[in-house]
Amino acid sequence: MGGLSTKGSFTKKLILSMLLVGLLPLALGLSMAFYLGVQEIQEANGAHFQALAIETARNVDLVIAEEYTKNQKITKNSAIVQELELVRDRIQNLDAGLIEALLREEETAWSTADSEFKAAISVNALTEILTRNVLGTNIAFDTSTAMVARSATRALFITDVRGRVVATTTTDIPYRHRQEDWWQGAFNEGIGKPYLNNLEYNDLFETYTFAISVPVMDSIQYQPVGVLHRIYDVAEFFAPSIKPIRFGKTGHVMLIDSDGRVLSCPILATGERIADTQLISVVTPPQPGWALTSSDGHGGQDTSIIGFASLPTISRITQESTGTQWHLFVWQSSEELFAAVYHLRTWIGTFGIIAFILLLILGVLVSRRVVRPIRELQQAAKLIANRELREPITIKTGDEIEELAEELNKMNAQLQAAFSGLVSEVTTKTEEVAYLRESTVQILEGIPAPVIMVDEDLHVEYMNLAFTQAAGVVDGAQNGKNLTELLSTDTREQERLASDIHKLLSRPTSDISPNSSERTLEADQMGDPLAQHGKNPSRSNTGVITIKDRVFQSAWFTISPRPGESQKYGLVLRDATEESRLQDELINSEKFSSLGVLCSGIGHELNNPLVGVIGM
Repeated sequence: MGGLSTKGSFTKKLILSMLLVGLLPLALGLSMAFYLGVQEIQEANGAHFQALAIETARNVDLVIAEEYTKNQKITKNSAIVQELELVRDRIQNLDAGLIEALLREEETAWSTADSEFKAAISVNALTEILTRNVLGTNIAFDTSTAMVARSATRALFITDVRGRVVATTTTDIPYRHRQEDWWQGAFNEGIGKPYLNNLEYNDLFETYTFAISVPVMDSIQYQPVGVLHRIYDVAEFFAPSIKPIRFGKTGHVMLIDSDGRVLSCPILATGERIADTQLISVVTPPQPGWALTSSDGHGGQDTSIIGFASLPTISRITQESTGTQWHLFVWQSSEELFAAVYHLRTWIGTFGIIAFILLLILGVLVSRRVVRPIRELQQAAKLIANRELREPITIKTGDEIEELAEELNKMNAQLQAAFSGLVSEVTTKTEEVAYLRESTVQILEGIPAPVIMVDEDLHVEYMNLAFTQAAGVVDGAQNGKNLTELLSTDTREQERLASDIHKLLSRPTSDISPNSSERTLEADQMGDPLAQHGKNPSRSNTGVITIKDRVFQSAWFTISPRPGESQKYGLVLRDATEESRLQDELINSEKFSSLGVLCSGIGHELNNPLVGVIGM
């Protein structure tokens, strides 16, 4: 079409419709509002969760640090230090074998329930000091932290340099501990350092516990003379610091280690492992923060916001002791956490539905003005494609659609003119092809030599009149029949025909083309069957076929196939019956002549000696 006309612009009408609807800017605005609202909610909750995790981690860290300080204070008791130094000095110069025998004897005595040895250890001056610390009678004021520590303590005992128990508040413990990880970690090869044992299930107390191990240094603080070991019930120890912190209906904090095992949580049981291993790496980094995760760590797979922080002092001790760290993370259920987001989404969705209804109404109104003439043009285009449009297209919209209808009318007129010339040309070419086909058939039918055409499997597709007369085939009976069956040849002749066609197929097409100067088969097989030869064909010739007591000389040739079809082949025969008969008669005459010469020679040879005999 040409440039824009003075009539109204279809493009302007379309843009005006889009502006009236306003769906795109509305959708963009609502999407941006929803996105920014969600981001603000996530960042606000994440910052709040992070701050709560940091503060709770600091409080828990102070609680454990205070407990460690109290245990360390016990190890500095002069009575405990002096007693452990005496124990060390008593066995210091003993033989190693004697010491081992003594330890085995004491271990046996410890395992006896009513043993005086066991009673002596559980009731002595050192045990009294430990008991006072557990009961809190030597504490200046009874704090809530001290009360929690007392109730959560499952065992408190002291071992000497050989790891044997010298004082304990409970007898439900083993006697020797030298091979325990906590003992070796706290003793530290005679140097001494604090050791904080990680969460583990204690079979003796049938609960999850953790332990603080503090070396008891000698009076000059040079080397350890023993180790104080205190075992705590994990759930009971951390419950006052963790479980009261709740917000909303489901918001809470939980304490886990870097392996994902729960130390304290209002929902999950102590010792339970977080199922999502990917979440563990997200919530247990050394630096505090918050993250948007695909699971909540409580068995749910909904998106959640988690704030996290590690225990600053205690994590360093646990890292040096067991290679693990303790972390706090703050969690709230997705339904409660994203309630504002869901409300915003519902409001935006409702507004979008209303906008869609308005769009639908406006679309119906616009279709009456715009879509209907476009459909008329579409129907006219179909008629033009089928050459069925007889009447001009009449559309009066005053815009580009009307100009398009005019152009379609011009195109239809041009196509009608072009089609009329094309139909005439196609008709002429079709008549020429039919003439060529008919003339080819007439030529083949008029050839006196039998001609037959077969496919690669020797199935007959065509034979001329001469072949049907020579083979005695009834008209139409040859369709789809095999050439060897049609000729009714013997087995050897069938094999030779199959060999000829296979040799022909195995050679390149250029070698067997009709214009090739090279013969496609051997000279006696593929010679021109219509050419005259100096000698008559014989029945032993491989290029000879016998049909109904008549001898024919044969030759194969290839036929160019149609696109998509397989290769076709032709067979031309020349009647050589008389030549074969004359050759047979000539052979018989030569045989009789040779026999006469042979008889004359024999008579001559016999006559010569007989004449001599008669003369004698």
